[in-house]
Amino acid sequence: MFEEKMTISGIYPEGLYKFGASALLVTHNHELCEWLQQDGIGRYLQVEFRQGPTHLLIAGISKVSHANRVASSIRFSQKDVEAHLEKQGGGS
Repeated sequence: MFEEKMTISGIYPEGLYKFGASALLVTHNHELCEWLQQDGIGRYLQVEFRQGPTHLLIAGISKVSHANRVASSIRFSQKDVEAHLEKQGGGS
C-alpha cells in the first residue's frame, strides 16, 4: 500500500521534471520528497517559523508537522471546532 501511494504520488512530479517544466509542489509527505530527491528531482525548502507572523523558507525537507500550530493560529484547532459545535448545539 505504501509503495503504491509513493508511486502514484511521484508520477506527476517525475513527469513534469522529464518534460522540463517547472512546478511548485507543496506537500507534507516528506517520504515523497526524499524519494524524488534520490533521483535528483526538485529543490526542497521548508518553513522556519519566527516570532509573530514572520516565517522563512530554508533549505531541507521538514519531518516536523506544524499543522496544530497553523490550525491554532487561525482558530481552527480541534478545541476551537469543538467549542464552536458546542455553541451551535451540535456537540456530542
